[in-house]
Amino acid sequence: MLKHHKGLTLIEVLIIIVMIGILLTLVIQKIGGRKRSGQVAALQTDVRNAREAESKYFAVHNMYGTLAQLDSARLFTPAPGNTVTITVTATGYTATSTSGSSPTTCTLAVTGGESAAASVVPDCK
Repeated sequence: MLKHHKGLTLIEVLIIIVMIGILLTLVIQKIGGRKRSGQVAALQTDVRNAREAESKYFAVHNMYGTLAQLDSARLFTPAPGNTVTITVTATGYTATSTSGSSPTTCTLAVTGGESAAASVVPDCK
């Protein structure tokens, strides 16, 4: 008479472990992608907020301000964990936002005065 053994064979257990590993890999990749897109969104927001602050500063002072000038005028403060640099030129400015936790950078270069500033889109890499 044949006896029925309950349970899984070694091969069945190994196949289940491999399948779980593949699923976990896919989930981890999805989560990592969302984290990066969140960081890029924060960097873009910093650059856009810098553009708005520059517009307000320009309206009052008739010139673009450095990050220190915008900060002292209480017009702009970067998001926590991000570093923003603003380089002022004779005809505009360049604002660059960098995340402390990733190599991603967003840059916004405005030249040609205030009328061109609203249409400029941040370039993120």
